[in-house]
Amino acid sequence: MKIVEINCKKELNVDSDTAWWNQWDHEHFSVAHEGFKQAQVFYEDKNCAVVYLEITLPIISFFKMGSLHFMVQKDEENMLSFSNFLGCPSVTHITIRETRKEFCEFNMNYKFLLSGWKIILAPIIKFLAPKWNERSWQEDLPLKQRRFFMKKKNFIDFKGISNDKIINNKILFKLPLRKINDSKVYEYLNKYFKNHKNY
Repeated sequence: MKIVEINCKKELNVDSDTAWWNQWDHEHFSVAHEGFKQAQVFYEDKNCAVVYLEITLPIISFFKMGSLHFMVQKDEENMLSFSNFLGCPSVTHITIRETRKEFCEFNMNYKFLLSGWKIILAPIIKFLAPKWNERSWQEDLPLKQRRFFMKKKNFIDFKGISNDKIINNKILFKLPLRKINDSKVYEYLNKYFKNHKNY
């Protein structure tokens, strides 16, 4: 077995609440990202989610693959995502730390487990994964910036501009994120599990 490990680091002028909202907002995947063709939530609760994603890869965008993601929020600064990439199991560890007010550091560690003939995919993964990370970062950037701008204007989801001051900028991020009942990411649940709980 061979493990391919890749580390990516970023910085951005937003608070951690906004940064984590972006990580857990399943609805934006197929809208904001060129590489995500659809997203379906199979399960979610107060600290985890199972999401099916259909994705295309940088450079070889004609190639589509389905991937089941299990996401878990370990604590205020750490999230784990278990998935597969080109048929290889992968573990992503994301750390978002607010190092000073309204400024975050992002550390993204990817581990890909290759066995058998898939070991020959190591150079391809080393080439594609950083490109995937950079493309996703750039596509997410305006979302995070707009979200943070509106939050500073005291905007609250499903309520609009609030007269109540948002205390310490920490009260908005709560899993699972609220969605409308007929959200496209709930198509599977609404069809096969009509009594599922929409938090």
